[in-house]
Amino acid sequence: MIDFSKLGSRSPEEQRAIDEERERNRIKADLSERAGLATAKISFVLAEDPEIRYDRTGFPYAILRPADSKFASVTLRPLSDQEDRDFANSFNQLAKGDEVSGYGHPVERKWKNASGKWVSSQEFSLDVPTSPKSISPELPNGISMPLTAFQISENGKSAQLATQNGFGL
Repeated sequence: MIDFSKLGSRSPEEQRAIDEERERNRIKADLSERAGLATAKISFVLAEDPEIRYDRTGFPYAILRPADSKFASVTLRPLSDQEDRDFANSFNQLAKGDEVSGYGHPVERKWKNASGKWVSSQEFSLDVPTSPKSISPELPNGISMPLTAFQISENGKSAQLATQNGFGL
């Protein structure tokens, strides 16, 4: 049963605090999901300037083209609370020849070409950008990026290796 008696009894300050906490929880969930997906580390030099595109729902994403990589492109989506304009502006400072690095996961994109044959492309989804700082999301105070799946895996390998070599952690 829903208690409707408290519906109009909150002050604007209390409601604002509740809304801010809800937003913080949403950001934390988004960061956690991204960190969990990030199973690989990548570092590359841009072959051309970044490009901002929008999916069918109007949600923005950035296309980065690596100069020397097995991936045809690297995509990056904004955080759930990041404004479209702020996201797009964060790429204005990047240009061909700049180095980009971070954590993410490989994706194979498949589609039918004009002749009806299936073709595919190896791409990379950059879930957690680490450099340059201009494309790393600015997080609210008190919120930090959790360890990525890659970092947890690497820490586990380091601990296992240290234990095998007789070193304690």
